Amino acid sequence: MKQHEIIESIENHRRKLGYKQYEFAEMMGLTPVQYSKIKSGRRPLYGTELCQLAAELDMKISTLIAYNETLLT
Repeated sequence: MKQHEIIESIENHRRKLGYKQYEFAEMMGLTPVQYSKIKSGRRPLYGTELCQLAAELDMKISTLIAYNETLLT
């Protein structure tokens, strides 16, 4: 799975759960600018950040990155 696909899955979760971007950034231990750079592909998403977000959401990493638009309906 490529980073942009993981980010898309994370963003789908964020929107579905009603969080703002800055809230997800805080959950991952990032600034909003860092989160924006990850979203735009200008910075890598590190595994530790993904683990932290999954823990904050009480969700398995596999669930977090497998989320897609078809689950929104």
